[in-house]
Amino acid sequence: MKAYNQEGIYNQAVVMQAERWCRQQLITNEQLTALQLAFPVKFRATNSFLDIGMFIFTLVACSGAYALFMLPVGALLNTGVSSFGVFKLAVGIVSWLLLNRYLGEGTLYHNGIDTALISVVVALVVSGVNFLLPDTTPFWIHCTISLPVLLLAVWYYGDTLIAFVAIATFYALIFSSMLTVSWGKLAMPFIIMAVSGLLYAAARLLEKRLEPTPADGLYYADALSLTQWMALIMLVLGGNYYIVRELNGLLMNPSPSEAPPISGGGLFWTLTFLIPLAYGYVGFRDKNRMFLVLSTLGLVLAVVTLRTYVHVLPNSVALVLGGLTMALVAIWGIRFLRTPQRGFTDVPDEDSPKQFFLNAEMLTVIQSTSNTMHQSPHLKFGGGDFDGGGAGQTY
Repeated sequence: MKAYNQEGIYNQAVVMQAERWCRQQLITNEQLTALQLAFPVKFRATNSFLDIGMFIFTLVACSGAYALFMLPVGALLNTGVSSFGVFKLAVGIVSWLLLNRYLGEGTLYHNGIDTALISVVVALVVSGVNFLLPDTTPFWIHCTISLPVLLLAVWYYGDTLIAFVAIATFYALIFSSMLTVSWGKLAMPFIIMAVSGLLYAAARLLEKRLEPTPADGLYYADALSLTQWMALIMLVLGGNYYIVRELNGLLMNPSPSEAPPISGGGLFWTLTFLIPLAYGYVGFRDKNRMFLVLSTLGLVLAVVTLRTYVHVLPNSVALVLGGLTMALVAIWGIRFLRTPQRGFTDVPDEDSPKQFFLNAEMLTVIQSTSNTMHQSPHLKFGGGDFDGGGAGQTY
């Protein structure tokens, strides 16, 4: 049981893909119309700017309504923190019931309004639970209690924003809990890297298990993609010399004005460059856009780290040379990849999930329509792999 209609989400994805094919003249307008009738979509069609505006407006409206509700009720509550926790929890549960009824109409799906309402409900429940805890409760206990609630919300709503908060809470739990043990500071970078690798592997495994069921795969696609991105980013940051050294300086008591060199500096200097290079190797080998992007950003961070501690040129000269080098490399890459080179191209591609070709109903609609009209000569079913050049991961 999920908050959103999974069939409607799948239909929306099929229709959006069919619209891309129509723009590429792979199917005709009549075939697109037939697909739209065969896969009806009840969700409201909006755009990103409208979604952002409605998200902000809904948050402001909910904040105002909560403040007005607190005026008469607040005076009836005790001054203790636990009473406010019970109040927040009660309001959160009631809001959750109302939200489910609202989403049950089936017209909203990640349209800004529902995302804001989900955020408000989860925030009320999580804060209400944490307000019930004593003031002396350690931070890692708060994270431990909040994480299951956030994960339950991710499972039920498949919301990307809640998934981001859940991942951030997960890393905050690891960070704060490592500070409670004597060897925590020394082992923290390695724990972060190990946990990040395991988190990425778990997200990839879950993604593969959901592939045979496209409805579930689409429901959690954005959340799983975000998990992979954040896990790989934290893996880079966990091995970066600058991050480890400066964080170590901040955790010292008293904190020095300049972070001192760390033990095992050679290892972290190696990891600073080795991890992004490994990402680049995997990206080129598997034609995975996510790894290629993170490899590029990781190498930029590695160069900045080297520049922070090794001064060879003045800042102005280094910035000019660095910017000129990046511009020349970008121009060369664009020109070189105008002609596809071993699966890589600079031509914008339309993501074309091959699982939609496995949908017998979709194929039947297209085939039945093509029997009564001239089929586009560019359209050929079967015998191909529709993973775009470097499409790998999209977010």
